[in-house]
Amino acid sequence: MPQQKCENCRFFSQNSSDSKRPYDGNCLRYPPQLRSSDYGIGPQPEFHFPRVSQGMHCGEWKPILDSGSISAYDEG
Repeated sequence: MPQQKCENCRFFSQNSSDSKRPYDGNCLRYPPQLRSSDYGIGPQPEFHFPRVSQGMHCGEWKPILDSGSISAYDEG
């Protein structure tokens, strides 16, 4: 079994390879959330997926599927 890190999780979506970013990608496990700094600013609030680094991991980690896709129905 691979190490339980974001980079090995089916819900991880990697950003472009910009080394200046403090985070490597986004976690797509749950719907995007409204950022607290966006409350009441502008006519349209902005929603974002949580930003994560490849080496992080959480209790929602799932291995990448053989197909490479995200499936809510596969508990693999």
